Amino acid sequence: MLEDIDQHYPFASSLIDEMLEGKHLVYVSDLVLMETISSFRRKISEKTKSIRTTKPSLKKHIEGKTYEFLSTMIALEQDEKIINKNPSVSVNQLHRNAWNYLVNYIGEIQIQGKHYRYKGLNHWDFQHALIAKFVGASVFYTTDNDFKQLEEMNQFRSLNFIISATK
Repeated sequence: MLEDIDQHYPFASSLIDEMLEGKHLVYVSDLVLMETISSFRRKISEKTKSIRTTKPSLKKHIEGKTYEFLSTMIALEQDEKIINKNPSVSVNQLHRNAWNYLVNYIGEIQIQGKHYRYKGLNHWDFQHALIAKFVGASVFYTTDNDFKQLEEMNQFRSLNFIISATK
């Protein structure tokens, strides 16, 4: 769906192919669905360079891609290739667990041009890992190198983090 504009497309495409071949049963949470939709809306908007593209046509394009994504997810769920699974803990508990970790975590501060840039896990990232743990996932696939720090945490020892980041 985003092969022309996303640097992580090859990694994601390979995982999708393996899932379709039955090599993986994929758990997808509502948080993953919401973040995916937000990410590709942003990426489509940012990567659209055509002067001839109007706001209404871009909006219609994004709406079409959103519908296509959700239709694909529904079809995959009906084919039992993915399971939309959310933890049986409250959102407040997820936020509290993320807070307990992130309150002591600064992350990495980098110079980017004339400004500083924060790089590191945010509460959404931490909650993705918590959800994976709570629903019983054994492998966590991501393209975000910041998840490497979770590999060393006792509470995430049950997850095998597969991280494939591009430069």
